[in-house]
Amino acid sequence: MDDRTTHHAAGGVIRRLWVTETPAFRKHMSRLDGESRRLRFAGAVSPQYVETYANDALKRATAVYGWFDDGTLRAAAELHGPMFSRTGEAAFSVEPGYQGRGIGSALMERIVLSARNRGMRHLVVSYLSENSPMQKIARQHDADIEFHTGETVGTVHPNFPTGLSLLREAIVESHGFTSAVVDAHVSTFSRYFALAK
Repeated sequence: MDDRTTHHAAGGVIRRLWVTETPAFRKHMSRLDGESRRLRFAGAVSPQYVETYANDALKRATAVYGWFDDGTLRAAAELHGPMFSRTGEAAFSVEPGYQGRGIGSALMERIVLSARNRGMRHLVVSYLSENSPMQKIARQHDADIEFHTGETVGTVHPNFPTGLSLLREAIVESHGFTSAVVDAHVSTFSRYFALAK
């Protein structure tokens, strides 16, 4: 399996999200339309359910990575499962207008690397059978596909961690942290100058 990962993808920036960025994650989830919510949660859910979920997601997940366009979070990938467990689970959300641009695939690369370096041997992605973009992403990453009634389960088998895979993650994490700090400062200055007008 190819574990290459990049900081920049599809014209935006991928980086890890921190708990302090829960408001940005909540806003991203609130911008999902009804169909995007249904595909993300494998069934119809209310905006209230999504808000409740988003409020705790960054605390519960092992890692969450976001795709940013001009400083705004537009897509996210979540990794769930304790370190060194045999199996982890991944979930993805991409806002309407940003779908079909390879963002989900780029986020999958980051999630596979993260799962690999945490000793996970199986990474499971469950999705509705009609979710063809997710099906394509799973196949691109050599997932074993199982079809169930109305649902499909793709299982990716990350390689064992190596010094190189750990270094790759350390590099992208350091780039991501720097981006997060810069974004926070830009946002603060923007608010300050807006108030000063």
